[in-house]
Amino acid sequence: MYKKGIFYITCFIIIDQATKYFFKWLYQGQDITFVPYLLEFGYAENRGMSFGLLENQTGLFLIITVIALGMFMYLFKDISFVNKKTYTFAIILFIAGT
Repeated sequence: MYKKGIFYITCFIIIDQATKYFFKWLYQGQDITFVPYLLEFGYAENRGMSFGLLENQTGLFLIITVIALGMFMYLFKDISFVNKKTYTFAIILFIAGT
């Protein structure tokens, strides 16, 4: 059960990192417009947490990340691909995204 969870976490991390590198390479400082004035994609870096929180505060950011991973790993012990599919999927995404 845990091997399957770790496999999915690893896959999501690889996909996440691959898409980040791909779009960083693809955009190279340019914006792509799909629908003028409505839908436009551009590359932007966020060196903090969500919405730029704790930007350039590496120590505090690292502490919060370690605490969050610890909490998620504690919850990981209860995963079940049979009985708790939604819970399991959510925990896997949280761990992969942290």
